[in-house]
Amino acid sequence: MQQICYHFQPTNLLAEDVKLTRGDCLVSVDPTRAVFHALPIISGDNFVVAAGTGSRKILKDIGVPCPTVPIKGYLLTFSSSTQRKHNMKLPKKMFVAPMGMEEGGRYIYRLSGLAEFGGKDQGVDWEGRERAFSKRDRAALDMMRGVIEEKFDDIEVVDEDYGYRCLAPDDVPLIGRTKYSNLFLNTGHGSKGWTMGAGAGKLCAQLVLGMRPEIEAKWYDPLRFEGPSFVKRAVDELAHEDTEHVPPHLRWSPR
Repeated sequence: MQQICYHFQPTNLLAEDVKLTRGDCLVSVDPTRAVFHALPIISGDNFVVAAGTGSRKILKDIGVPCPTVPIKGYLLTFSSSTQRKHNMKLPKKMFVAPMGMEEGGRYIYRLSGLAEFGGKDQGVDWEGRERAFSKRDRAALDMMRGVIEEKFDDIEVVDEDYGYRCLAPDDVPLIGRTKYSNLFLNTGHGSKGWTMGAGAGKLCAQLVLGMRPEIEAKWYDPLRFEGPSFVKRAVDELAHEDTEHVPPHLRWSPR
């Protein structure tokens, strides 16, 4: 995977271009689209699928579950003469981050927020053409603009966009080994990809290398959703174990 991404720009490598072959042990990655020419099969000891919302499509052909959904979020980049040195939390769970200063002394900010549970069929254009916004997209972005106009002076919108957060059912990422001994996942981080990126990468690396993780890895096990009793099993474990190292939103207490 690393060799493929090195040979091609990573932004041009899509989930549709990566194929995994089935076997007792995963042994190859096979890009099949003609646009990428005829590359030899690349073999390796271990593979990590960390392709965000594309992970599910990559894993589908070999029967590896990846219970994630794409959650659409919006981005608005703008400039203003108003200076803010720290991140800001705005109404409707929106966040503004300062991005620096442009020529002319205006300050650049990035506004992100909203969550749309609508699938990933909103017409994203991966071929480099201008992305089309639906009426729903336009309404969301206009609403975001109205929020920042209350906090910043003389704003000028620089760019508008949207993207997809890869969310797991329990809002906890999938990190660890799949049913194949040498295939690992590191995906499903939701809106906390940047926040958990370094720690998730370290945990995944420790699992791939067979090292003892520094935190309890079972909470992130990609196989935790298999079987009808996984909820009961999780509750039983939480009820009888020391929960000091359990993520706060997974802690259980009797009512």
